[in-house]
Amino acid sequence: MSIYKEMSMAAAATALGSAFFIAQPWAFYVASAIGTLVSDPEGMENAAKNWRTSDHRGEVEELDKLDAELANLKTQLQDDGTWEGEAFKSFETVHASYKDSLKQLKEVRNATGDGVDSTAGFYKVCTYVCCTIAAAMAGLAIYKVVSKASPLTAAFSEGVAAAFGKITLTAIKKVLGKQIMVAGGLTFALYSAIQASEMAGKVFPTLKALPTEMSTMQNGGKTPFTQDGLEYNEDAGSLMPKMDEATAKKYGGSGLSA
Repeated sequence: MSIYKEMSMAAAATALGSAFFIAQPWAFYVASAIGTLVSDPEGMENAAKNWRTSDHRGEVEELDKLDAELANLKTQLQDDGTWEGEAFKSFETVHASYKDSLKQLKEVRNATGDGVDSTAGFYKVCTYVCCTIAAAMAGLAIYKVVSKASPLTAAFSEGVAAAFGKITLTAIKKVLGKQIMVAGGLTFALYSAIQASEMAGKVFPTLKALPTEMSTMQNGGKTPFTQDGLEYNEDAGSLMPKMDEATAKKYGGSGLSA
């Protein structure tokens, strides 16, 4: 278990136990507030590394690898596959868009990691603050128990406890206000990261595939990749254009003789 989590849990338990001896409403409020600040900053720091990329003090390498693999794919399609024309232009457009999406996703993930790391730092500070308050409450609880020896000291201890409570409430409210701001910012960062991931994943599916026989037939068009208009020529040993009347006219002939 994280040492900071253990410290914050101990502070919450100490504050709650002390509240029963202090026996004033503010003490229970403060104890409850400290309970909401129990956290695991060290776990957050590890999570931050899983958000950030390897070139930004993180452990994520997949985005850089994907970027490199896409660049290699583009080169192979153009050089080895001799893919050109409108099909390659369409792929190139989507490829550029996807690279931009990857760049944005990388920036968002790194920003989210920084946000998680910053949140961890905030909760570390909160842990020390809570421990200090809990220790002071424990001291006040002991003082109140001892002061019950006489009515005079008991009455005085009530005044001291009330004054201490006013100061402590002011401090803990500021911490809780800051916690709400930090939690809100982190929630927005996480939401942005999720949205960026989804948008990046939708880029390539927008690339229209090359027409196939089935897709063309379904759209009522001609089948583009068949042997229509060709026949096997035994003399040539290969497929040759069918020499019907329309083909003969196209190449300057007068048609087939009867």
